[in-house]
Amino acid sequence: MGNGFNHRKPLAAASRRSSVEGSYLASLQQIHREFEQALQQDHPEPWWQRFIERHSFILLRSYFACLPKLNLAIGQSKIPDFLLVTYQQTLEILEIKSPSTPVMRCDKSRNNYYWSTHINKAIAQISSYEENAHRNTASLHRYLREHYNLEISSNSISGIILVGYSAKSQKEQQEFDRQCSTLTNIRFLTYEQLLTALRQHIFIFENFL
Repeated sequence: MGNGFNHRKPLAAASRRSSVEGSYLASLQQIHREFEQALQQDHPEPWWQRFIERHSFILLRSYFACLPKLNLAIGQSKIPDFLLVTYQQTLEILEIKSPSTPVMRCDKSRNNYYWSTHINKAIAQISSYEENAHRNTASLHRYLREHYNLEISSNSISGIILVGYSAKSQKEQQEFDRQCSTLTNIRFLTYEQLLTALRQHIFIFENFL
């Protein structure tokens, strides 16, 4: 006489779980291939904005929500590429530059480095976004709660500039680090860092999950 335990149900559930995991892994690997290939091509910023938006749940795993093109001002347009919500319920503004956008320029006559025009503009944009977000904190938090069911627990807001940066010399890297240290509430994220994080996620999924 049987003990009443149906072996088929757990086996079927395990099979479905295995199928879902396999599909997810295949999706990760496809995104990784697309990402690597895209970095070898000269895509403009709008292309990268769409790519990040399509794959934000993979590429921005440190965030609870990724909201594209959300106006941070009242009566005018202050629209960053993305507004990110952290798991600590704080806000971060993401401004995307293409991988080929120059980050540092060299003044050879003085042998020093300075931000490129594109990066100076991005820094100014984020500072303006932050100012408007602080000025409209109550209405912004209410909008996020009513339209996205997101509760923001802090008035803290910071900025991220996504770039394709790689220093060509130790001095350039030192100057980049020094320039970064002078920024308030703004940091840089590179495409290579995103790609490395994706590779690590795939490795962990393949070997430990």
